Amino acid sequence: MFSEVCGREGLKLARNAFIATAVALLFFALFIQPIIATSGKNPVSVCQENLMGLGVALTLYCGDYDDVLPSSVINTLNKTWDPDRFSVFASMRDVTPYSKSAYVNSNSVVSWPMLLSAYVKDENVFWCPSDNTRRDVPYAWVSYYWKAAIDAAWFGGPDGTGPICSRRTNFEFPESQIVLYERCGWHRGGQNQGLTDGVVINCLFMDGRVSAVEIQNSGYAKKEVPAGPLPASGVGEPAWFNYSYADNKFSKGQNWNPCFWGDKMREVDIPSAKTKESRDPKITCQSNLLAIGSALRMYMSDWDGALPTSALYNHSSVWNPDDFTAFASLRGVQPSYRSSKTTWPMALNLYLRGLGKSNAIWCPLDDPSDNPSAVVSYYWKAAVDRASFVGAREFDFWYPSAQMVLYERAGWHGNAKNKGLVNGVSINCLYLDGHSAMFKIRDSGYAKKEIPAGPLPISGVGEPAWFNYSYGSNRPQFNVGQNWDVRIWGDKNAN
Repeated sequence: MFSEVCGREGLKLARNAFIATAVALLFFALFIQPIIATSGKNPVSVCQENLMGLGVALTLYCGDYDDVLPSSVINTLNKTWDPDRFSVFASMRDVTPYSKSAYVNSNSVVSWPMLLSAYVKDENVFWCPSDNTRRDVPYAWVSYYWKAAIDAAWFGGPDGTGPICSRRTNFEFPESQIVLYERCGWHRGGQNQGLTDGVVINCLFMDGRVSAVEIQNSGYAKKEVPAGPLPASGVGEPAWFNYSYADNKFSKGQNWNPCFWGDKMREVDIPSAKTKESRDPKITCQSNLLAIGSALRMYMSDWDGALPTSALYNHSSVWNPDDFTAFASLRGVQPSYRSSKTTWPMALNLYLRGLGKSNAIWCPLDDPSDNPSAVVSYYWKAAVDRASFVGAREFDFWYPSAQMVLYERAGWHGNAKNKGLVNGVSINCLYLDGHSAMFKIRDSGYAKKEIPAGPLPISGVGEPAWFNYSYGSNRPQFNVGQNWDVRIWGDKNAN
């Protein structure tokens, strides 16, 4: 059954999935794993970064299998959900790294860590650092349980009579539907309280974000210590959903249908959950841009090298400054699956959620907002958008290491917040080749009175909205103009 459902993609999808996987794995290896490795003195941070990394691995897995989620369906030929087989799937390390031959030879039952093991660099991400469980045997328990409601949805519910919801896109409330959760409240003194009401646990949500929640509507009894993936009662959180978005009410039941049900629990801050990175706003800002760069690479691989463009905002074939301004600066509706007025944060939102970086559109020194009309921290470059209207794709940019895609809309990190985008202001930028760096403006088109600065200067020309340096002419030179031809022009730092 699994191979029939998951093996229907053609060459194009396989190629795109491979490219997206490579990019995201590179991001994970370079930016997530080093945090894990250097955060050993802070178990809370390591635990949350583990879940973030598992969110990335889950995105990569789904990318390889037509968006289909891992499931215990692999363990049974029956069409009905099996609680016993699910419990093994949800909790055991099993044979990792996974291989078909190792699985067959061990006569084992597949677990979610087996399926995701190919997408992680270090298998320690399966364990919270506060978990002292033995890790070197197949029957070892991992620290994070797969949610029963997610797995049962694969079968059309526990009794198999409902709609089969096997893909991420079947989940209507991804920002409030938990996929993985800690099997113990290690970080708030709940080690001996199982998974009862009031225990605080770290969780990974379907949209890729990680948060700590306080359990309510638990189905576990106090004597269930350690708690298994299913409560003895057979109902309740965190194994099953607890809130009906159709009726706007709580329920302690075997709630699984992702079209109506989700998790509604109080999200809490756990003391010392701040990472080392978050204490340096400049580094966090650059990390945000790197994450956006990874999301952009995935987007381009899915769209044959095409970049997001303001044509998505008003569906016009003619470049329009007003449409561009909205596209380049507004948060828009998120999460967004389809919208008539798409902004760049909306276009990349699905990929950022998969990386666990939904908030990467905000510099830590800016004021984030959930308002669709909010102006995000990074502007899309006008020159890049203008080039897209003549068909420019990723490989049409001749100087990707010197062609900016996104830039900060204010000089937050150089005490120039109130100076707009005039000459001398330093801003963090993302380049098309994926690297992030500080850029000191030298050929600005903005006037000093343009505060806050918009995505387009009143003059209509100059950096950072347009390119400032001709690489393609016989006499390379700076120029303050509406320079956008990506075969000739790029950005050259003032330093």
